Amino acid sequence: MMVTRQYLLTLKKSALRKGVWFKIDKVKRVALDLAIRTLKIIRSRVLLEIIKEIISIVDRNKALLLQAWETGLKIIKIRIRQAEKIGYKKAKQWLKNKQLILQLGIAYLNTPPAYRPTI
Repeated sequence: MMVTRQYLLTLKKSALRKGVWFKIDKVKRVALDLAIRTLKIIRSRVLLEIIKEIISIVDRNKALLLQAWETGLKIIKIRIRQAEKIGYKKAKQWLKNKQLILQLGIAYLNTPPAYRPTI
């Protein structure tokens, strides 16, 4: 996940508009403000986790899409390994198909927990 300064600014504005900015932990708010002021692109895993938590508070739809993306990416990697084991050489191209990744993630999240395979 690539997070830019522009995205962080829109996230902060959205939080202020929705009135949830002050419901966010003070340390997380300060981390977001410092990231906006100093960084162009965030690559730190710790800071990305903080941003994900803020996204889950501010924008539930974006948080669900992010969760579907991460889940779909895990599933597609498993399927690529399976396809390569049986000899399908073009399976790596599936990683470029964003719609397939989201579709697999959303399908997995919509499956009842009793029927979900472990990934």
